[in-house]
Amino acid sequence: MLHSGKACVCLAIILATSHAEKQTPAARLLAMYRRRAKQYEEEALEAENAAKSWEKKTEAAVEESRKEAETLTHKALKDQGVDVWANAAWEFDYMMNDPHPAQAAAAAAKAVVPYQKLYANYVSMQNSYDTAAVGYALRAKSDSSLAKQLQTYANQYKFQGDKAMSDTYEGQATILMKQANTFKGIADDYSKTAHRIYRALPTMQAMTGAAGAYAAAKANPGGALPPGQLFPFTPAPPLLDTVG
Repeated sequence: MLHSGKACVCLAIILATSHAEKQTPAARLLAMYRRRAKQYEEEALEAENAAKSWEKKTEAAVEESRKEAETLTHKALKDQGVDVWANAAWEFDYMMNDPHPAQAAAAAAKAVVPYQKLYANYVSMQNSYDTAAVGYALRAKSDSSLAKQLQTYANQYKFQGDKAMSDTYEGQATILMKQANTFKGIADDYSKTAHRIYRALPTMQAMTGAAGAYAAAKANPGGALPPGQLFPFTPAPPLLDTVG
């Protein structure tokens, strides 16, 4: 059985050799080209696989380098305080463009209008009472002076024994003096009223300010500052450490 197997192998070798010997030169050349083509195809496939492998390695190396560069960059910027400055610049830009201060100013201006009108009315009333008080006071002074003068005439006629003329002048003097006292009383009342209004004006001003402040706070709850007041908050870049 064993000898039979060996015989078969030998026979196959002999037949193959005999077949190769029987091939023409062209057939042998074609067979060689086919073997080389097959070899080139295998080598090309190996090269392609190697290229893909190197491509993956390159991508991995680039990604690793990018991450490392990013980490080093962030560290360098942080060491120099650039991230803090950048954040400050962003915050300053937000503060410059924050609409709340303008809205607060508009709300405050609108809120104080009725109080300003009321204040103006109080001032006008005070001036009116002051003017009237001065007018009545002058009239009272004038009537009082005239009453005193008429009383002098009454006394003179009484001294001369002319009772009728004395009584006439004394009656006129009495009427004028009463009228002068009445005018003086009105002048005093008007003056007191004007003074009360004057004392109320600071309260009216405080109410005006409070109304404006309340409206502004409601429109700007965060207390954002207007651009004109942001100079102290202007960010500056950090000083780089050049000492090496």
